[in-house]
Amino acid sequence: NNSLEPLYNNHQAAVAAAEASAASAAAEANRFARMAEAQSAASNNSTDAGCYITTAVMRSEGHDESPELQSMRALRDNYGIKHFKGEVEEYYEIAPSIVSGITSMDNSDEIFKKLYHKFIIPAHELVKAGKYDDAHSVYRNMVNTTRKYGRGI
Repeated sequence: NNSLEPLYNNHQAAVAAAEASAASAAAEANRFARMAEAQSAASNNSTDAGCYITTAVMRSEGHDESPELQSMRALRDNYGIKHFKGEVEEYYEIAPSIVSGITSMDNSDEIFKKLYHKFIIPAHELVKAGKYDDAHSVYRNMVNTTRKYGRGI
């Protein structure tokens, strides 16, 4: 019995480390979710508030739990927060202004659909293929393309 004790102790330590890591990741994801909720609450139009990725998908596909949004959230939670935390934070700072800018335009539906087809769908396909670096490049291009719609950025 004593010969298995080191293995048991190593297993217990590994389980504890994994649980701590998961708890830390969950806390970080919750922090970003609270930031997004705060942005949404600050807006007068809750359907377009906060996230132009969500708005583009909603205007193109019509639901908040689409596979494309799930992929973009996975990109954020599994890659962006770990490797480009500043970019994720910046997105939540500038996105409400970009949503507002696009929404105020006469051709807003066309713009959101273009974002959906030109950036979100390709990023979704790359995330599905596990190509997070490439998906991040598509995401970064989208952010740089949409900055012009933001007010005061």
